[in-house]
Amino acid sequence: MLEQKPGNGPAPESRTGTTIAATSEAKPPELKKTASPRRFWRWRFALPAVTLVLLLLGLYGFFTFNAVRSHITSGTAHFQAAVDQARNDSASLNLATLDKLKQELSAGEKDFRQAREAAGPVALVLPLFGWLPGPGYDLSQLPGFLEIAEKTAKSGVLVLDGASPALAAFDPNAPTSGPAGSTASGKLTQAALALARPEAQANFNQASILLAEIADRRAGLDRSRLGLDQTRKAVDQLDQQLPALRDGLQLARELPPLLPAVLGTDKPVSYLTLIENSDELRATGGFISAVGLLTLDKGKLSLSDFSDSYGVDNQAVKPETPPAPLAHYMKAGQFLLRDANWWPDFPTSARKVAELYQLHQGRAVDNVLAVDSRAVAYLFEALGPLDLPSYNERLTAENFEERLRFYYLPPGTVQNGEWWHQRKAFMGVVLTGLLGKLNGASARDFIKVATSLGQAVTEKHLQIYSTNPDLQKQLSQRNLAGAQLPPPAADSGYNLNDYLMLVDSNVGFNKVSPNVERKAAYQFSSGGPGASLFASLTLTYTNKAGVREGTTAGECVKIIKYDSSYESMMNGCYWNYLRVYVPAGSRLLNSNGFPADDPPATGQENNLTFFASQLVVPPGETVTVTLNYILPGALPEKPAYRLDVQKQAGSRATPLTVKVTWPGFSQQWTEQLNRDLAFKQAR
Repeated sequence: MLEQKPGNGPAPESRTGTTIAATSEAKPPELKKTASPRRFWRWRFALPAVTLVLLLLGLYGFFTFNAVRSHITSGTAHFQAAVDQARNDSASLNLATLDKLKQELSAGEKDFRQAREAAGPVALVLPLFGWLPGPGYDLSQLPGFLEIAEKTAKSGVLVLDGASPALAAFDPNAPTSGPAGSTASGKLTQAALALARPEAQANFNQASILLAEIADRRAGLDRSRLGLDQTRKAVDQLDQQLPALRDGLQLARELPPLLPAVLGTDKPVSYLTLIENSDELRATGGFISAVGLLTLDKGKLSLSDFSDSYGVDNQAVKPETPPAPLAHYMKAGQFLLRDANWWPDFPTSARKVAELYQLHQGRAVDNVLAVDSRAVAYLFEALGPLDLPSYNERLTAENFEERLRFYYLPPGTVQNGEWWHQRKAFMGVVLTGLLGKLNGASARDFIKVATSLGQAVTEKHLQIYSTNPDLQKQLSQRNLAGAQLPPPAADSGYNLNDYLMLVDSNVGFNKVSPNVERKAAYQFSSGGPGASLFASLTLTYTNKAGVREGTTAGECVKIIKYDSSYESMMNGCYWNYLRVYVPAGSRLLNSNGFPADDPPATGQENNLTFFASQLVVPPGETVTVTLNYILPGALPEKPAYRLDVQKQAGSRATPLTVKVTWPGFSQQWTEQLNRDLAFKQAR
């Protein structure tokens, strides 16, 4: 036989049919694996079990989702019903209305709590969905949203529980605690006493704690990651309302002890009321046109000793020397009450007003209140029209200012002594009528009045000063006192604090201020860490008035007289004594646009530096001025910038542009300066 060599043909087969490799050592045959019966049956039943579990989980998630959604829908509906109830002007705000509000909020609180409980274990895994696009982050934050909604409703119930006894003082169907509560004069007093009760204060304290917890929850939400419009709107609403709610609750806790002194519960309290005419703009709102004593006696308002501001002067009193700019630009030889609001810091001006009033009238006052015509118009918005049969007039928020100007100097008026003494009587009649409506006001009216006056304070049309140090502290803390606020301290979170306040004073013996438009552009810059801080302010004034009676176009001559109509006095040139307040220690580099013979002077006041000069704007012309100056200090290594801009009282909204630049950073804002503003570096 031939010898079989490796690779030559097929290998021989064994008897069993298994191929044997022709190697020096044969491998054992490969056996085919087979599944054991036990493992087979295990997998056969496991797959349906897993499917069943997943199905059950899906059903649980489905029913959980539906339950949560149902509770959220119901809670939101109760919330909206409460909002609609509160906003419904046709409904009187009485105990029945408050009870309905509380019912809606209580139902909403229950719904959101049940939604949170219904989520159960699902809530534990919701944070895992934050990576999903679209509504993933919104879904992951659902437990937080439910907690915020539940606590918001609960805090609302607590506030209503605390406020209901106070508001009951205005409900004609509610029992009163005594004769004072049954009359208009006792409403405010009884409400104040109710707010001070321990039960009410306990409710307010609990609501404050809940609001703090809500704020903590809100701080953990990243609005930029929210994918749903409705979620973003809800967060924006919360951001808008939460500070006001917290401040309101703080006021409800801190103010009641001071209310007896405010309302004259123990003894009558007086408010020297200044009627400021912003048509002739001055530092704290306008020329002091008239004054009167507003008295609160056990909550009842009355007005007395209302007169022209000239009528306050006592010729037997030796006059004081006026501030130098007033003497220079208006040739004033004496300092009288009508010009005493010369300083933009209202507490400073108010103290001088009170001092001069006592000097000339022999009467001390407890408080000083300044209002302009815009603030009075806001009162009309809250209280509605006022009928004046003696003038055959129906005054509204829309026509009040026009009628006020008309009755000051009606066309064709014979300017004699009788007219002189009566020219401002119309304002006294209006104020007396409004006070009458206030004394008979309902709870809803007082809430609307408080809202309107809050807007007037924010826009600087109303300012209050008190000789009571505790009350003045409360006013200052809430920026109700019209005080100049210096830049915040370095530990406020910003290591680069800036400040700006523009103050115009009409020193031209006319009423042209409403016809002058102003624009402002501010720039802050630095070359880098350790470098100086530069600022540039550009102001543009456009006088849209016509030519004043008795003058010619292009002629700017100060005329000290009354024209044949008030409208004529609103025309003519604009003489403006401009003061720009900046951080203390700032240094003026140069200026442009001011008269060559009257460059801006530098002064120090109220822990601030100011630059001041007069500028003149003829009718139909535009004047632009620029101030370039260096701020104190240098740019830090890691700047955190904040600019506080304060609005001048009585001034109209001013378009303001702010631009901040340094190496590696640039930001610009455009706002309307119609309230105090704060510009903060985006981080």
